[in-house]
Amino acid sequence: MTWFPVLAPTAPTFTIQSFFSIALPLYLVTMAGQNIPGFAVLELNGYAIERQPFIRNTGLVSLALAPFGSIPVNMSAITAAM
Repeated sequence: MTWFPVLAPTAPTFTIQSFFSIALPLYLVTMAGQNIPGFAVLELNGYAIERQPFIRNTGLVSLALAPFGSIPVNMSAITAAM
C-alpha cells in the first residue's frame, strides 16, 4: 500500500468540440469580463494606455504559461495587484 499517487503523463487531445465548449468561452470571458474592467480601472486613474500592446503581451504570456496549467493573464488581475 502506497501513500503517494502514481503519476502518469497524459497527452492533451484537441477537438473542435473542445474548442467551442472550452477554449472559446474562456477567451470571451477573459476579454469581456476581465480585460475591459482592467482597462477601465487604469483609465479612470489617469493612465493613458494603448490597448493593443497590452492585449498582445498578456496573450503571449498566457500562451507561454498554459502548458504549465496557468490561468490566463489578464488586465483585471494586473490592476487588482496594484
